[in-house]
Amino acid sequence: MPRAARPALSAVPLLVWEAAADAAALRQERARLMAALSRCRPYARRRVRLELRLADITARLIATELELSRDVILRRD
Repeated sequence: MPRAARPALSAVPLLVWEAAADAAALRQERARLMAALSRCRPYARRRVRLELRLADITARLIATELELSRDVILRRD
């Protein structure tokens, strides 16, 4: 007997809303840093600090998205 197809998730589950909000905030911060980087000279000290913050925000965003996707994938109905 063929298995029924699992319905697609239409909304973010309640338990991961906080992680989804964190990811959205990190995406906004990352976009703001990228805009600030585009205005800096190539060898400016400020640019180096912005690049370090961008790398940190990007790593945190990846970790948050990984946790979010893991929670959604492992969710049992």
